[in-house]
Amino acid sequence: GTQGSKSCAPCGKGTRADLAVAATQCLECEAGFFSSDREVNCTRCPSGWRSEVKASQLCTACAEGKRANANVSATACDPCDAGTFAGAGAIACESCPSGYVAGTNGAKSCVPCGKGTRADLAVGAVRCLECEAGFFSSDRAVNCTQCPSGWHSKVPESQLCTTCDEGTRANATIAATKCDDCPAGTFASAAAVACTECPLGFVSGQPGSKDCTECAKGYRSDRSVAGTECLVCAAGFYSGDRAAKCLACPSGFVATDTGGGRCEPCTGGRRASGADHLSNVTDFAESLRT
Repeated sequence: GTQGSKSCAPCGKGTRADLAVAATQCLECEAGFFSSDREVNCTRCPSGWRSEVKASQLCTACAEGKRANANVSATACDPCDAGTFAGAGAIACESCPSGYVAGTNGAKSCVPCGKGTRADLAVGAVRCLECEAGFFSSDRAVNCTQCPSGWHSKVPESQLCTTCDEGTRANATIAATKCDDCPAGTFASAAAVACTECPLGFVSGQPGSKDCTECAKGYRSDRSVAGTECLVCAAGFYSGDRAAKCLACPSGFVATDTGGGRCEPCTGGRRASGADHLSNVTDFAESLRT
């Protein structure tokens, strides 16, 4: 570096000679470069590595959750944005995969969304959102799934749906949030979306019935369908099982008590009183066979 030198001095680490030969000075390597002893050129920091200051003797890898600010010759490591992550020595941050999230900057990994939640984006998600009532999800979900027909979930963040019990129905065809009791006169089996009316001659007297009860002989349902109680037949009338109406005893036959399942003929020279009741010989004959 001076005139009259007896010998040449080597350039140290982090510097380089200003010329290949006959150099007169050692120059500092710029940030993003490094050098070992006796170098003529500074070397670029490789991909994923950086040197932040001049005269660097070596480059260091970017830590997890950060990326180099250039493909080569990086001078800094920048934190990954939320929704992305990076391992050590990265030159780019990767988007969180489907069903995973990174909620803060500088994430070194993404975490899965748990059951009952979903990621807010298909990829690159930053948070897990609760599934609404009527929906459910398994782990690592991007979408919440509607409860199927006859099933329900009452609260947000449900991990699964449950069937509606016998005697109840889901309050919606799909994505139901509760099960309502079937009204009197109807019934339902498990996982129903609708209640069924009790058929002819059957009744259910209470809400939430899982089946209907048949009306016995001498009784009739209070309605042709969807009956809620069995009414007794008056004296002079009769009915068979599962009847929707009571029939008048035909001429010459009587039913002296209420709740008659059949009419009896008059005997011993007696005649029926009120024999002008409506006659139905066919129905009466059917009652004698039952």
